[in-house]
Amino acid sequence: MIKKQHGFTPIVIILSVALALALFGAGYFYLQAQNSKNAVKLSKEAPPPKREAPKPLVAQPPPDQMVYKTFKSADSRFSFEYPSSWTQIDIKNLESMIPKDLIDKREFQMPLLLTDPTGGRIIFTTYRFDKSLDINQVMDEMKADSAKMGAPYEETNRKLVNKSLVVDYKIKAGGVVMLGRDLVFLSPGADKNDVYVVSLSATEQTWSKFDTIFAKVQSSAKI
Repeated sequence: MIKKQHGFTPIVIILSVALALALFGAGYFYLQAQNSKNAVKLSKEAPPPKREAPKPLVAQPPPDQMVYKTFKSADSRFSFEYPSSWTQIDIKNLESMIPKDLIDKREFQMPLLLTDPTGGRIIFTTYRFDKSLDINQVMDEMKADSAKMGAPYEETNRKLVNKSLVVDYKIKAGGVVMLGRDLVFLSPGADKNDVYVVSLSATEQTWSKFDTIFAKVQSSAKI
């Protein structure tokens, strides 16, 4: 059983090696908290490692000069553009991070996780929900799932934009404020509705530097 964790350090959030693994949008902050707790535990048990000179972060082009690639869902029904220079992270075993019952219940998949060295994240996830639920009810269900995972968040705005639901939120923990935006799309299916979610996130201090990039991703997302 997963227990609720409290707090995470700014280093875990900002450094690119401390990946934000999303579950239902804001749920990935719970996983960051676990990573932080485990790192502290290991540091107490193991002898201190030899110090090495810090490696420089990979330089990114200015936002207005960013080159983009197009990502398509496995069923080719949904696509969006993302920065080609951002690092793609391969998730080998979702069950090591997310309860299997939630994965099975929502038919959850995470086809794409992108990270920027200064803390930006773009994550694409897919789900399947009962046909009786509309897009707002689907979002309510995902928000409740996130709370069950130990990652409740404050929703600051929700609005329908064309065929998508745009949800802004923030989480305060360990003295750090993280901002996020979920772009939620629903595609009716024969048995269940398919749901596609693009999650954008950064620290409150760095969010504005990603305005151009996040706006590009948001405007390119289509079903």
